[in-house]
Amino acid sequence: MVKVKKMQRLADLESHPIYSPKDLFEWYELRKWIMEENLIDEYREQEYFKTRNEITKVQPAPIRPSILKRIFLRLFSKI
Repeated sequence: MVKVKKMQRLADLESHPIYSPKDLFEWYELRKWIMEENLIDEYREQEYFKTRNEITKVQPAPIRPSILKRIFLRLFSKI
């Protein structure tokens, strides 16, 4: 049970950016534990990842006009 909770916590930490030193240290320790115990395959196959819906769209990057065009459009868009 403890092993499952540790793996879920690592997956949770890896699912969003880490901002606090405490979370970074916890991520490092859990990741090290997964590697040392050779649990990487079990980690990847856990139920946590099967219940998540990840949507990936393949599309071109948005085109941002230059700063001068943005200023012009902002100034004259209400005319």
